[in-house]
Amino acid sequence: MTGAHRVGTPGSLQEVAQSAGWKNAEQPGQWVRITRRFRDGSTQNWWALSIVAGSYGPDKTERAVVATTDPQTLPDLTTWYLVTNLPARAACPVTEHQVAPANLEEVIRLYGLRMWVEQSRHSGQTGGFAGHSIR
Repeated sequence: MTGAHRVGTPGSLQEVAQSAGWKNAEQPGQWVRITRRFRDGSTQNWWALSIVAGSYGPDKTERAVVATTDPQTLPDLTTWYLVTNLPARAACPVTEHQVAPANLEEVIRLYGLRMWVEQSRHSGQTGGFAGHSIR
């Protein structure tokens, strides 16, 4: 073993994503199609992957999630590598955690809101969430 993974196994979230069996939209491997909905009513298909490797997994303290518009190329501008402490819905009942469980689509939706809030905060707008930092 080297570092936190065995030799010959993926060592980064990107490497795990690349080895998740994507062939195409009809044969997505471990990728799950999600639909992102935007404020203007438009939608966009994204793909999400729940990582089960190292210290990450649905039954662990932290989950790693990859979300992208293109699992084949994982473009830098539209690929998110996320780590969250939101438990997976299938892993446990709500009563075991202080926060409610979230499926992949909810994790991506929440991260998208964070991006919108941060963009608003940095654009110099006033009112709403623009003056607040969400951590």
